[in-house]
Amino acid sequence: MRKTEPKEFFTDAEQDKITRAIAQAEKETSGEICVRIDRRCPSDAVKHAGRLLRALGYSSTKARTAVLIYICLEDRQVAIYGDEGIHQKIGDQGWEKIRNQLVTHFRQDQFLEGVIATIAAVGAVLKEHFPCAKEKPNELPDKPSFG
Repeated sequence: MRKTEPKEFFTDAEQDKITRAIAQAEKETSGEICVRIDRRCPSDAVKHAGRLLRALGYSSTKARTAVLIYICLEDRQVAIYGDEGIHQKIGDQGWEKIRNQLVTHFRQDQFLEGVIATIAAVGAVLKEHFPCAKEKPNELPDKPSFG
């Protein structure tokens, strides 16, 4: 059984795999991918993910192309939230499709697999709309953050 403490939900080795998956997905896009894990969600997961994107400074990327993969453990909620630059391209339905794939993995207790597949799906969307520039700084941390 997984722990509900955000920092302990994924082992250190699993967190490293998530970090590497983000770094790999970001190689082919100028966008940024972030994973956030909280214990509780004070409101609707999508609305809270949007507030977190801004509060954590993730909306400060040059082209506004950060995407937050948000996981709330005790409330069993997940959300995919894209900043305005990428959201204009994919919209609510696109994020919902990716979110549903994450939920399917989680229902099968495939937590790491689900997060990595979601990172890859977000990376593919970012690559399609915002391919990698020659000089691509890593604007945001690749490691998951915890609430």
